[in-house]
Amino acid sequence: MILNRLTSLLFLVVAILASNANAQLVVEVEGVPGSGVTTWTFSGESNVLPDCIRDVILCEVRDVTNNTFSTFDSGQFPFGEDTILDTTLQEIVFPLNGNASITVGGTTQLIGGIYIDDDGGSADDFGIRTLDSPLPYQFPDTSSWTGSGTAFVDINSFSLGAWVVNDPLGQATFLSDTVNVTFTAVPEPATASLLLISLLGVVSSRRRR
Repeated sequence: MILNRLTSLLFLVVAILASNANAQLVVEVEGVPGSGVTTWTFSGESNVLPDCIRDVILCEVRDVTNNTFSTFDSGQFPFGEDTILDTTLQEIVFPLNGNASITVGGTTQLIGGIYIDDDGGSADDFGIRTLDSPLPYQFPDTSSWTGSGTAFVDINSFSLGAWVVNDPLGQATFLSDTVNVTFTAVPEPATASLLLISLLGVVSSRRRR
C-alpha cells in the first residue's frame, strides 16, 4: 500500500516537472512581403514569475494605450541580434484585429495590440497589449494565449526564422518560460497558384514519359 502510494506520488512529481519543462508560449507571424499586413497566431501557456506577489508587487499585462517597455512585457529578443529590421519601429503599438486572447489566472481579455521596439543589436523588445484594460496577475498564476489576428506591419520588418524571447540572458519578462516567435514570409495567392500549376505540369510530364 505504502509502496503504491509512493509510486503514484513519484509519477505525479515527474508529470508536473515534465509539464513545466514543456511550458512555453508560441507566436507564429506570417505575411506576404510588401503587403503591409501580418497574421499573428498565438498558442501555449506559461507560469508567471514568483516576484509578482499579491499586494506587494503589482504585475500586469498593460493595455493598448501603453507604448513603453518594462519588465511586465513579454520580453526581448536575443542580445547581439537584429531581429526587427525596420529601424523606424520605435516603441510602437500596432493594433491587432481578430480573436486572439490572453488568459491570466481566471481572467481572459482580447489581445488588442503588438508592442514592437527596435533596439538594433541591443535586444529588440516585444510585448502584447490587452484591448480594454490592464490585466493584473500574481504568482502562482498561469498565463496562456490563443487565437489569431492581423496587424498592419510588414513581414519584411523582421528577420525571418525562429527566435526565442527570454532565453537565459537576463531579458525582462513577467513569464517563467520562454516565448518562441517565428517570422515566415508566405507567397501571395497568385504566386502560390502559379507554383502549383507549374508543379502539376512537371508531374504530368513525368507521367507521360
